[in-house]
Amino acid sequence: MDEKTVRELDEYLGEINNVRPLKPVPSKILSLLKTQDIDIKKLAELIKKDPSLTANILKYANSSFFGFRKKLTSIQQIISLIGIKEIKKLTLIYAVKSKISKDLTVYGISSSQLWKHSISTATGAQFLARLKGIFPSDNAFTAGLLVDLGKIVLNVFIIKYGLNLFENIKDKNSFSLHKIERQLLGKTHSEIAAILLDRWNFAEDIVISINFHHYPSRAPKYRELTSVIHLSDLVSTACLYDWNVNDYEKTIDDFALKTLDIKFNDLKELIDLMREEIENAEREYI
Repeated sequence: MDEKTVRELDEYLGEINNVRPLKPVPSKILSLLKTQDIDIKKLAELIKKDPSLTANILKYANSSFFGFRKKLTSIQQIISLIGIKEIKKLTLIYAVKSKISKDLTVYGISSSQLWKHSISTATGAQFLARLKGIFPSDNAFTAGLLVDLGKIVLNVFIIKYGLNLFENIKDKNSFSLHKIERQLLGKTHSEIAAILLDRWNFAEDIVISINFHHYPSRAPKYRELTSVIHLSDLVSTACLYDWNVNDYEKTIDDFALKTLDIKFNDLKELIDLMREEIENAEREYI
């Protein structure tokens, strides 16, 4: 690895650190939702300060997903009906969609593929966390949604500095993406995401589970959540590329299965359940 490249990447991360990660209104809403006693009226008034977010919540609440008989027009009423956690999820999706929906030319991923993978991973992670009794399950959703943040950052950096991620790699199939990133840049996309999310004061379990989701056994703690993100990331990838269950055997971490008490023979049934949940979410969010 080139020391100059490593230094330039550190400087670039310093520049990003000074950028506000979320728009003001969603940021205030998510901060309010961290408090114990949430004033629903105050929350509704805050949501209404962002017309686009308001429109998104109205559209979602009146969709077939909930099936309310009467059309809902009051944000305060919607909060009472669908719940705080659902509002948090919708706010987070709204806040990060414009940042995540990017073409990653360096990685050969289109903006639509990236957004679909992010939503799928988030939905699958929350479903699996609930199934395994890992709480708060909404942190699983957040970690799944932001799992590829590091790729977005590295994509811009690599293009900006005219680097070639796969240069000098004779057999790409013999290298994992993490090894290629570390060889060129000194850091992986998972580590980059963790660095930034930690600086932006995201919860520790979200930071660690993203950092170690490719290698759950290396996580210093929160290994259950890390294993959830690992498995959901794979299922989401499988949905994009139409894998069958045998394809998982090559990539899945046995440690993750043991941690979540999942036998490989039972994996197909679990994947089918997760796929159904993911497909429902894609109809609503994509």
